[in-house]
Amino acid sequence: MVAPSAVLAFSRPPRHSGARMKEVEEILGNGFFRCHRGYLVNFAAVKSFEVGTILLKNGESILMAKQKFNDFASAYETYLNER
Repeated sequence: MVAPSAVLAFSRPPRHSGARMKEVEEILGNGFFRCHRGYLVNFAAVKSFEVGTILLKNGESILMAKQKFNDFASAYETYLNER
């Protein structure tokens, strides 16, 4: 189990980091969003989203906590407007 560390899925296969998710979240900054307890999503990789799911440009889908939907939508809109 990898609970205390982050899995970095920037490339295949994913790499494990000794950092906690909160630390990774702080390092990555505003271009990423913590959409679920175990997921950070890169806004640049988002194709679409709906309550509970984010579809990535590579065809993968990831979970989004339902209570994070409004915050995600707002942060994603800000990201798009700043590009």
